[in-house]
Amino acid sequence: MDFWIRVYLLGNFAALLLVFVALWRASVARAAFALLLTGAGAWSLTVAVKTPAAFAALAPWAWRPARAFLEGLLTNGPAFVVVPLAVLQLACGLMLAFGDRRTARQGMLAGGLFFAALAPLGLASAFPATLVLAVAAGITWAAMPEWHPLRGLRLRHGGRA
Repeated sequence: MDFWIRVYLLGNFAALLLVFVALWRASVARAAFALLLTGAGAWSLTVAVKTPAAFAALAPWAWRPARAFLEGLLTNGPAFVVVPLAVLQLACGLMLAFGDRRTARQGMLAGGLFFAALAPLGLASAFPATLVLAVAAGITWAAMPEWHPLRGLRLRHGGRA
């Protein structure tokens, strides 16, 4: 089996698994989304700066309207489009990892909308994984618990996180 087919299948399986994780334990899904968004943002930022032509290589896999977008705008200056989106991904991931309930819910909502917005990229975005991730983000957003990674940690000044 071709490497990219395995990556596609693995991505879709992971997205479906995240739906079940969100239904089972929203706090675990929140942590998984924090890792996913932060990692994807860092990867996108690195690729946009080092090898921006890689995004144009996704064009043949995208649906027609998105293909024109990838072939046009991203070929001429992908950094102007990809860098702000990568910063958005990083911000969402950090909001989920370190934010209070309100901040994390905002990060989850933005991340879910981001995943839904990737759907027109078709196979270039591992469709339908992006829509499945948007559903998992919505489930997690609706059940967002009062959770913080630093809860219970004693700080130097004697307070609690």
